Amino acid sequence: MSWMSEYLLQQSLQISVLFAAVLLATWILRNASAHWRYLLWLLVVAKCLVPACFCLQLDVWPADVADTDSVIDRNSVAADAIPAQQSIEQPAIASSETQNRAKQIPAESDKITSALPSPQRSTSTPPEHQGNLQSESAVSPIVAGGPGDLPRWLALLWLLPVCILTGFVGGKAWTTHQRLVRRRALADRATTERVAELAKRLGLNKCPRVFVGETIAQPFVWGFLRGDIYLPVRFVKTCSEEQQTAVLTHELAHVARYDAAFNLLQIAAQILFFFHPLVWWANKRIREEREKCCDEIVIAGIGTKPQQYCEAIVEMLAREVQSRQATPGLTMAGSTRKIEDRINTLLTPDRKFRRRPARLGLVCLGMLGIATLSTSFALTHRSMAQETTNDQKSNDQESNQELAQETPEATAGSNWEPGKLVEVKVVNEETGKPLAGVKLHTQNAGPGIDFGESDVFETDKDGMAKVPMTELPANAVRIYPVKAGFVPLRIYWESKPCAVIPDSLTIPMQTAKRVGGTIVDESGEPIPEVALQVQYWGPGKGKAAGDDPHIRPNIVASTTTDMSGNWKLDTFPDGLVDETQLYIHVYHPDFVSDHHRRGFLENPVLPRPLIANLYDQTAIMTMRKGESFTGRVVDEDDRPIVDASIHLRENYWNETNGARAKTDEDGQFRISGIETSPPGEPRRIPGFDESLLTLTIEAAGYAPELVKVNDLSKPALTRLSPGNTTTIRIVDDTGKPLEGAYIQARKWRDQNHRIHVVAKSDQEGRIELTDLPLDEVLCDFGKQGFMNIDHYSLKPQDEEILITLRDPVKVIGSVVDKVTGKPLDMFTMTQGIDYEDGRNTHWLNYREGKFTNGRYETEFNQVFAYRVRVEAEGYMPAESRIFKPHDPDAGVLTWDFELEKADPVVGIVHGLDGKPLANATVYQATQLIQISQGKISYVDHTELSVKTDEEGRFELPPENQPYCLVVEHEDGVAMLKDVDHVESTPVTIKEWASITEGLFNINRRPSKDGQKANFPPPDDGEE
Repeated sequence: MSWMSEYLLQQSLQISVLFAAVLLATWILRNASAHWRYLLWLLVVAKCLVPACFCLQLDVWPADVADTDSVIDRNSVAADAIPAQQSIEQPAIASSETQNRAKQIPAESDKITSALPSPQRSTSTPPEHQGNLQSESAVSPIVAGGPGDLPRWLALLWLLPVCILTGFVGGKAWTTHQRLVRRRALADRATTERVAELAKRLGLNKCPRVFVGETIAQPFVWGFLRGDIYLPVRFVKTCSEEQQTAVLTHELAHVARYDAAFNLLQIAAQILFFFHPLVWWANKRIREEREKCCDEIVIAGIGTKPQQYCEAIVEMLAREVQSRQATPGLTMAGSTRKIEDRINTLLTPDRKFRRRPARLGLVCLGMLGIATLSTSFALTHRSMAQETTNDQKSNDQESNQELAQETPEATAGSNWEPGKLVEVKVVNEETGKPLAGVKLHTQNAGPGIDFGESDVFETDKDGMAKVPMTELPANAVRIYPVKAGFVPLRIYWESKPCAVIPDSLTIPMQTAKRVGGTIVDESGEPIPEVALQVQYWGPGKGKAAGDDPHIRPNIVASTTTDMSGNWKLDTFPDGLVDETQLYIHVYHPDFVSDHHRRGFLENPVLPRPLIANLYDQTAIMTMRKGESFTGRVVDEDDRPIVDASIHLRENYWNETNGARAKTDEDGQFRISGIETSPPGEPRRIPGFDESLLTLTIEAAGYAPELVKVNDLSKPALTRLSPGNTTTIRIVDDTGKPLEGAYIQARKWRDQNHRIHVVAKSDQEGRIELTDLPLDEVLCDFGKQGFMNIDHYSLKPQDEEILITLRDPVKVIGSVVDKVTGKPLDMFTMTQGIDYEDGRNTHWLNYREGKFTNGRYETEFNQVFAYRVRVEAEGYMPAESRIFKPHDPDAGVLTWDFELEKADPVVGIVHGLDGKPLANATVYQATQLIQISQGKISYVDHTELSVKTDEEGRFELPPENQPYCLVVEHEDGVAMLKDVDHVESTPVTIKEWASITEGLFNINRRPSKDGQKANFPPPDDGEE
């Protein structure tokens, strides 16, 4: 429930900002028509009920508070490790939503043989964004805490008063309604006809009902949409005819304006934000202005004189006091405490009254409302762009076999030789003695190399093994040493055109420690036969310093609890460097479980135990029973369909356990272990949140169905229709059939990845699809070496569908020193997507490669606006122009870079006491940093960071993009724009309390000289 506390805090901040703006506007319009002030105050209530869709970035410094971008998923996770101790297979091809801002970096995973699932908090990106093992960064996931997690407790503390207030208000409304119904009577005919005549004059198509009652002291409107009019039983006898007309017109104005419905929205907003005093104040002002609006309608609508109308108001007030009958709450009745203010307003000399606001003004106010309600405010930050999925990456990797071999010139300067043997020695890290029997799993990636292939070698009695290089040059090489009793590792080299591997290598392996614990149910009883998958990928050595190779712990281990619910593993290092990279996934068919999908690293359903308890094997994890659901699947003639598959989640075809349920001979099925949620919170299915349980039901020979269930107590009956068959032919620009081109379903019935349509074309370029839905499915087409086609609308038809794939766009060029003109020996090239909306380019680290000899090449195979960036140590990074594949760019393009020498970004950090601050983390933020609950809760994995030394000094590489310096320390935080940073001026932190929550995003590109960035709002009036 932490998302609810975050949402309430975000909205509270937005409401406060909007309240201040409306308060100022209404003060300026204090002498104008009440209609304008009323509509302005309604914006505050609307803001309470409408979540923002867009984030408006504000200057990063100084900042008090900032909004949290609701579209960003903080639980996004990444993995780039393949467990060497498991068998390896090439995953199925997959594509994904290119505009989904929630991110997933693929696990370069093989087949995980464990039966365990793992809940995914992230989505994917298109195949063309996939690299060949270039992604070496991982994002630390934000895993929800247990019962002690503060945001969850705050949400629960909020929920209790909301339930109480809802029950109180609902009960009060019900009892009032029942009392009125029992004691009311229809008004006499004359009064009814007068009301009908006045309603016609006000433009009402339907006249409201009019009731009278003995206990009614003052006229009011009661109802839930427009409402009915209630009058005192002696109304026609105690007022003059003119006064009666004025009073009835006032009440009809409430009906005509739907004030009863708006009043309900006010009540809802006040219940949700009961803790927010400004919401209560805004509601009070709305009710005051509402009465004044109706007063204006009385005068402007039927021509009543202000003095005469004031007399009618006073008369009604006097009758109420005399009767000593209170007006029922929740009604559309004027407050007697504000009568004097209303009368003063009505009797103001030369005051103009309006029946309604001007249409032009309403249009302007409507546009203002749309902009205000759909927008939130945030400190500067860069929005996250799309990442990638393992399945999609496999498309590039698999098709590498079709690429031509590299020429000898391409590998000039490297030590690659076809079949060259590399001597690998493995030793015990503690003793230095050789380790025999260590299995070395290898994987390679590059043009023409199948990443799915894996070889295994074993060390001899001297700890030695000879590992051959690939016949083709590999730009990424991995070795996974595995031996029982030792911590499994991953050794990684990466460079283009090919990785530089030493002739010999010594690998030290650490003796493993035992971890373990117990799994129990909610009553504390042990649960046997629970399958566990434990994963830990430490940061390792070498990467931070840019060394080759990069070495890290690489643990992916499986086990099962015994009859006492105990489990243990003997594969862990002596302490974890980064606890956030530890994942423990559990599975049992009768309990709420993780359901693992290949290529996805997902947040577990159970909180992570204390690390100390894992090492002393006292960790206790409690599984919940959850709910069960039953249903039946039949055909159009109500005959049961046997062996139909029922799936709960997107990308269900990657789940290692297969379907969540199968139908029996009677077409019946049962799903257990559906996770329940606290009252008032949407039902949470492991892996994602939504209010409905969504089922995908498939059966051979039938069209699939998508079923949404909101009541688990009622069995579902689903009828399947015969499936549709469609034939597709895929060709290139010349009309030549393409073999091995793929189709992947992306969206169906506004749901992503809810239908499994994956196939490849035959030698004739044809694909025949059966059992398709009878409605539209949006699909992606692609093939290595060609441009992809996304979101193609596939509909049932008898004719063969022809799909044409075009050639990709290739960019080649040189990288030289601008002064000397000499080629750079080593540099990094990265692809990036430019959204052409003012944001910095989003650099795709998985499309990054190291190049030598001053030459690079890359290609684009999807319709995006791309840039290319090159970086080299000691130089200022440089970017290319925007390339738009086939619009208008095509073929092979050339873009050369001349890099200029540049000094690093250096500075000093001071603490709260003004003295140098050691061990503070300094981020060079070009993407996203988020502060929540007085700490940095999320940092984009691409952000560079360093620690300050004993004198508070730091050093970061030069950067040509706009960026922020963000300093994090347990004592406080600091934020500074790049253009404001002066090396000689210390960066001083502030207390966390000064900045409780916010997003930081640079969303403007620098000016041509590269020295200045325009941050919104512009500091100097520039656009």
